Amino acid sequence: MVERDEFISILKRSWPDAIILLATFLLTIFRDLNEGIAVGVILSALIFMHRMAEASRVNGDASIAPIVSEPDTITYRMEGPLFFGIASEIA
Repeated sequence: MVERDEFISILKRSWPDAIILLATFLLTIFRDLNEGIAVGVILSALIFMHRMAEASRVNGDASIAPIVSEPDTITYRMEGPLFFGIASEIA
C-alpha cells in the first residue's frame, strides 16, 4: 500500500489515521481487497464527520447584534463549516 517509512510515519502521526491504515491494510491482507477498501472508506467518513463537528461552533447570545429589533429575536454566530454533524448544537 505504501513504502515502509511512509507506513510508519502515518502510524506515528495520529491515532485516527493509524486506525484507518491498519484496518484497511489488515483486511486487505487477511480478507479481501474490497472489504479493506470499504472499511477504510467508512472509517474515513466517520472520522471526517467527527472532525468537522469538532471544528464547528455555534454561539447563541441575545447580545450579539440583533438583525431584527424584536425582543424575541436571537442571533446566532456560526464558526466553521455548516455541517449536519452540529445539528444538535443548533437545535
